[in-house]
Amino acid sequence: MEIQLEHEAERRRAGRWLFGWGLASLLVGGVSAAVWHDERVVFGAGLTAASFGAINAALGLPMMDLGRNRVGRIRANTEPADTLRASLVAGQYRSGQVFALNAGLDVFYVATGAMMVAFERRGTGDRALLGAGVAMITQGLFLLIYDLVEWAASNRRAAELS
Repeated sequence: MEIQLEHEAERRRAGRWLFGWGLASLLVGGVSAAVWHDERVVFGAGLTAASFGAINAALGLPMMDLGRNRVGRIRANTEPADTLRASLVAGQYRSGQVFALNAGLDVFYVATGAMMVAFERRGTGDRALLGAGVAMITQGLFLLIYDLVEWAASNRRAAELS
């Protein structure tokens, strides 16, 4: 049970990172877009950052287990140790697969942002495209690092449980 509680604490920390980044992106991006809406680069970057931020904050919130429901379920679990261990190992590997898939999507975000910047540099005339591209690259890089770290952590937790 102690190792499960340690893993749960790691998950809550990961959720706080994702929620914190998301909330900061939402607030800074939203305020920037609202205040400097006439500055097309800032407007594009702000809207993009706020959009990513809203999604990331929403994804991070349940990971934090604010009601401590998952901790309660861990403490109340009476499954046989072998059955529980197999279930936990499988769950960690599934989590790792999700993080690996997300890392692939993050590369797509970075590449799409780079294409947006390149298109704007070739003369589209809409500076909001440049801002959105830079924001997408920034968001994608954060998420790529986050997902790679969590992918490795999921695999480490599975190995610890095995």
